[in-house]
Amino acid sequence: LKPVKPFEPVRADRIPAGENWIAQVKWDGVRMLTYCDGTETRLVNRRLHDRTRQYPELAKPGAWCAASSFVLDGEVIALRGGKPSFYRIMTRDNLRNEAAIRQAAGREPATYMIFDLLYLNGEWLTSRPLRERQERLADIVRPRDNVQLVNNVADGERLLAVMKQFGMEGIVCKDLSSTYVPGGEDGRWRKVKL
Repeated sequence: LKPVKPFEPVRADRIPAGENWIAQVKWDGVRMLTYCDGTETRLVNRRLHDRTRQYPELAKPGAWCAASSFVLDGEVIALRGGKPSFYRIMTRDNLRNEAAIRQAAGREPATYMIFDLLYLNGEWLTSRPLRERQERLADIVRPRDNVQLVNNVADGERLLAVMKQFGMEGIVCKDLSSTYVPGGEDGRWRKVKL
């Protein structure tokens, strides 16, 4: 599976209205796609740099994913005091020494917040609507402490208010009918930052 650049949201000042729109927490982490071809698993960031070594706790998906081959999209975060810490996850992401990586994985484990499914068991799903991709994602991922599915929230205004209250980064609003365009960026996904 050849790595692809992720689909990106555009910056917006307002939350879109309509029943086809959902909102998700904008996690302050490292965008990461996970590629599994049935024998090998790789974690690749948005710049197409391999980060499999940096996150050994996420590199064995057999414990949390029921599919034989897949491409997942999400954010890798490090929690500090119940909130994501960009500094902490970047410290993990920049490690190169194997011993330091093992120590960091035990001391400050990364959490993978998954929000999309691009490929499943030999089939690309990028031309399918987000709603269907999310349904299929929920069928294969078994959440655990360090692997979670990102929740959809119907009320984007309320979610943004909660993010403001807790000092978080913001939200991403997504059209449930949107397809996934690798390397694309358009208004079907919108980020509202605080």
